[in-house]
Formats: sequence, C-alpha cells, structure tokens
Amino acid sequence: MSAQQEFLERQAERRFARTVLMLITLGFAAVMFAGLTAAAIIVRGEEQARRIDHTYLVEREVAGIRLALEQMRSARRGFILALPGVGEASYSSAAARLLHGIDEVARLTLDNPVQQANVARLSAMARTLDGLFRASMSPSRARAAVSERERQQLAAKVEALAMRMLAGERRLLSERNSARIASVRTFYIVLAFTALLLLLVGLGSIWVIRRYTSALLASRMALQSLNRISKVRSPNAPPIFSAPMRKFSASPIS
Repeated sequence: MSAQQEFLERQAERRFARTVLMLITLGFAAVMFAGLTAAAIIVRGEEQARRIDHTYLVEREVAGIRLALEQMRSARRGFILALPGVGEASYSSAAARLLHGIDEVARLTLDNPVQQANVARLSAMARTLDGLFRASMSPSRARAAVSERERQQLAAKVEALAMRMLAGERRLLSERNSARIASVRTFYIVLAFTALLLLLVGLGSIWVIRRYTSALLASRMALQSLNRISKVRSPNAPPIFSAPMRKFSASPIS
C-alpha cells in the first residue's frame, strides 16, 4: 500500500469517527433536551393544576356568598311575615355565612388586586345591608317605602357585584385551563420531535456505517486485486498487504 493510500484511508477513518461521534452527541443532546423539557412542563403543569384548584375554591366561595344573601333575604321576609319556624336566629346564621364567605374570598384572592378591590366594596355593602335588614326586623319595624327600596337596591348591588366576581373567576378558570391544555400539547409535541430526531440520528448512523463498510470492502477488494496482479507480474515480489492488513482483511465485516 502506498503512502498516499494509507493517508487517504486514515483520513476517511477520522471522518467516519467524527461523524459517528457527532451523531451520538446529537442523539444524547436530544434525549437530554426532551428530559429537561418534560420535567419543566410537568412542574409547570403541577403549578397550573394548583391554580385551577384554587380558582375552583374561590368560585365556590363566591357562589356561597350569593346563596347566603338569598338566605338572608328569605329569613328576613319570613321573620317579618311571622312564618312558623323562621326566627331571628335563621337570619343571623345566614348573615354570618355571608360575612364569613366574604372573608374567605378576601383570604383566597390576596394575589388578585382586582378581586381584592371587589371584596372590599362587597364587604362594606354587605355590612351596611346587614344593618338595614336588622333595623327592619327590630320592634320599631322601620318599614317605610323609602327604606325598603333602599334595602332592596343595596341587596341588588351586593348580588350584582358577587355575580361580577363569579364571572371574573370563571374567566380566570377558563384561561388557566387553556394554559394547562397548551402545556400538555407542548409536552407531546416535544416528545414527538425528540422521537423524530432520534429516529433521524439512528438512520443517519446506520447510513454512515453502511457507507464506510462498503468503502472498506471496496478498498480491500481493490488491494486484493493489486496483490494478484503483482504476483502474476513478479512471483517473487512480496505481497502488497502488510501482515496487519491481511489480518484485518481476513476478519469478517458485520
């Protein structure tokens, strides 16, 4: 084998080694990228699930405020009409549930300045309404038409504000649920992209190995042909193959 042939063969082997190393590195990087991305999406998904559960809890408390307001109005009406089984205790219980529900919403929405402002207004109106309702249930029975209209208007405002708060929480719930769905979709896209990349790396590695093996077989056959020609021309000339090359050529190629 001439020095130039040996140089070209070594150069081809170096190119082959670099290509295989690059493909292996690319495959490893793809797996690492997929793992890190999947971990980040899982952590984000857990946070989004906690936010969704929190929004459900706030929504339930706001719905409880509306229910307690209706119970207050019904208990007051039953007390004024002297319905059997309806006493001041029923009204006090409903009023306590209303104020407790407002306090719970205030505690749960500390990170939401819009709802905090709504809660402050709702709390002030609910306490004023409670005072007006209790005054109408007192022995003096301040039931003037003007006073009753004021009470009902204030009760309607409390209910409308609670409805706006409930709509805000439902909108927030929809946004957070959409974000969670988008995260899950991104997770599957990343997995699909990584699987495709690994497939391409595997196919590229097989192609490079087969190409190198074919080139090596062609080179070995060419050298064997040169050996035979050399022996025909000069029977006493040493073979072109060196001992290591003969050993290498005799080994099977997988």
